[in-house]
Amino acid sequence: MSANYYYDAIDLNIQLDTSSRLPLLSEEQKILNLVINYLALPYSVAEYGCGKKCSMIIHQLFSFGIPSYALKRGMIMEKDLSPFALKQRDFTKRKHALTVENAFYHRADFSNPVLRQMFEENRVTVNVEQNEIHAGNFVLSNQSTLQFVEARSHIFPILTFWDEKNNCARERVVDPTIDAEELFLVTQLRKYLHASESLLFTAPLLGEFELEEKYLTEDQRREFYHFLGRRQYHELSRFEKHELIRTLNGAAKNTIGDPSVWTYANNMAVADQRHHEFQLFNSGLGNPVRELLTNLIREREAWREEAVIRLVSELQLQETRLNLEEVLASDALWSERQLVPLKVVVNLISDHIALEELNERITQGASLQQAISDSRGRGMNRLFGISFRLRERLENLAVVSKNTKGEIDAGALSPLYNHALKLCIQQMERAGLKVFIDQVGNAHGIFVDEQTFTQLQKNPEDIKRIASRALCFGSHIDTVTDGG
Repeated sequence: MSANYYYDAIDLNIQLDTSSRLPLLSEEQKILNLVINYLALPYSVAEYGCGKKCSMIIHQLFSFGIPSYALKRGMIMEKDLSPFALKQRDFTKRKHALTVENAFYHRADFSNPVLRQMFEENRVTVNVEQNEIHAGNFVLSNQSTLQFVEARSHIFPILTFWDEKNNCARERVVDPTIDAEELFLVTQLRKYLHASESLLFTAPLLGEFELEEKYLTEDQRREFYHFLGRRQYHELSRFEKHELIRTLNGAAKNTIGDPSVWTYANNMAVADQRHHEFQLFNSGLGNPVRELLTNLIREREAWREEAVIRLVSELQLQETRLNLEEVLASDALWSERQLVPLKVVVNLISDHIALEELNERITQGASLQQAISDSRGRGMNRLFGISFRLRERLENLAVVSKNTKGEIDAGALSPLYNHALKLCIQQMERAGLKVFIDQVGNAHGIFVDEQTFTQLQKNPEDIKRIASRALCFGSHIDTVTDGG
């Protein structure tokens, strides 16, 4: 029982369950590959970055045709968020601290003069003594182990699949920051982040973060049921649920461990007050999706097709009612802009590693073509930074061409096209090209000396002769309506 979903813009084919419309479990590796290949994320761990990456991944999965009700946010949080624990900033002295291996560790020498110059040119500050890079609000460290100092939590996307072989639903985490090799179980985050008693929460899109009994540890389960007494969790009021969480983590009111101050996206207020109020206003609106999805899965497991189809219609109506398409696009676009300083650092380091590797290959006698294409030894991995530079330029063109819905919309000679054209000309000039625009509006960048360029200005017809002996590359930067 499967159906193909085709996305013409990037030729996707994600198989969905025919009745529930959940993606099939057999598609999990394909989906991870698509996220990594089509989403421009800086895959590094830094404070304030996880919630933004989560929003971008969710929007990307939604754009692949995955229904909104198959998507959730998850949050893993330190067990002890008492006032005393919050004062302790050294993770070695916190029993339940979340820590993760640093992907940057020994990837780059922060004291390297060439790299330092690249940082300075891009307004990135380096603290060599503390092995830290400061970019915007982000702090990247070259220590082997990182902790979540301020948030004491990590936000991640969850995707619900349909397992045809076992006729049941499966949840998987989509988080290349933590594991770029595969999707994984929600509970595995406790292992990845070295916190066996950490608390796990989930939230449907625009819903509130809540505990799920299936993700409680044995110790947490005892505390959980002690608080409930003879009641059921779903019988608790919103305020009683908040009190339960504060009982489990010891948090004081109005601190990062108090769910009464959380939004649908995070447990910390974002610096952008307008966006924070937007998220705060929408928090809780998606709560009904939780029960609807639970019912959908139950009916699908029982093969009650009519009930499944009815529930899918209700969930789709909920998606329309919440204006989810626009909200997800807004969150992703805002997040993308906020992550620019972090992405700049990641790209600079990758670029530097690639250039050092390329220089070493050429020094050893390889031609430029051989140096770029040789996949032996250390392979192509260390040269990925070269492609990052090109990709960054393409992404910048996409950013300036986006409309208010987050769509790339650079119709020929439109205001957004003119933004893209201006950026393209700036990129050409920084690369040393001489730029001119012909009578029908095409932009040309040519690599010639000053004398030849002066000659062309006097006699534009000479471009035919020069171009006949040149290596030419061409592309368009305008798009059709809703170009993807």
